[in-house]
Amino acid sequence: MKKQQQFYGVQTTVAVQIEGETQGLQLCEQRWLLIKAASCEEACEKVRNASRAYAELYLNSDGKLVRWQLESVDDCYETGLMKLSELDNPDGAEVFSILKRRRLTPDRTWDGKSE
Repeated sequence: MKKQQQFYGVQTTVAVQIEGETQGLQLCEQRWLLIKAASCEEACEKVRNASRAYAELYLNSDGKLVRWQLESVDDCYETGLMKLSELDNPDGAEVFSILKRRRLTPDRTWDGKSE
């Protein structure tokens, strides 16, 4: 049985590559896409396939060739959203989430009581 499609949030890193630039700071983009697919694997593959068009060469204002090259697919998030109309919620719709750990400081603690 084929799994029903839903929307996935896919995080990528894209490098802006400019013809002839070999040193200095390179511009990078953290790109987050909303992709409809049956699985994270399929969503990531769709992003990889679409990245070819995103990397199409163009001339910048200095007459140098530029491309936006996909470096990595960094994460995929199952949103649980099945239809675009679910994005029209006045309370918003979560399309990506990353859980991280950070140092616990006194101002970040909670004593269990309501505020």
